[in-house]
Amino acid sequence: MGITPDIVEACKKGKREYQEKLYRILSPVLFPVCLRYASDRKEAEDWMQETWIRIFGKITDYRMEGSFEGWTRKICVSVCLENIRKKKILYDQTDLSKITVLSDDEDVFSKLSVQDIITLIQNLSPGYRTVFNLYVMESFSHEEIAIKLGISVGTSKSQLARARQILQEKITRLNKAAKPNTALL
Repeated sequence: MGITPDIVEACKKGKREYQEKLYRILSPVLFPVCLRYASDRKEAEDWMQETWIRIFGKITDYRMEGSFEGWTRKICVSVCLENIRKKKILYDQTDLSKITVLSDDEDVFSKLSVQDIITLIQNLSPGYRTVFNLYVMESFSHEEIAIKLGISVGTSKSQLARARQILQEKITRLNKAAKPNTALL
């Protein structure tokens, strides 16, 4: 069942049963967003709770224009970024010329489960993880990321490059560990 205008309108009026229905429909979409930005599941759960408080607190502001799911997703990302900013994450300035691409094998991601990918992203440092999520998953430009996080465009670019390099290294190690040793056969 999708989100209908009736559900949104009932939520605007504070009808509990419709709020629960909306929660059941959108939580599977929003929780993975929190997981990607958070350091661990507990933190993601806290941010998810905060997201729902914000959604229900601002639902009367939604004008029934555009995607309601998109509107809630923006709120979710904002909650995650606010919590990350509270942590005062330090952003590393990495020289882009030192970044190397280890593999052009696009197929490596298809060999991993969604949970494996989320775990790899969660294990990035908070700065790398945040920029990676904003650029790759949310499709923000480096200029938009710089404004949202209060960093330079160059820092955004270097954070993304370093995050990609680290993820490639981890995926390469996972793939090597998963391949049988043919020398023994």
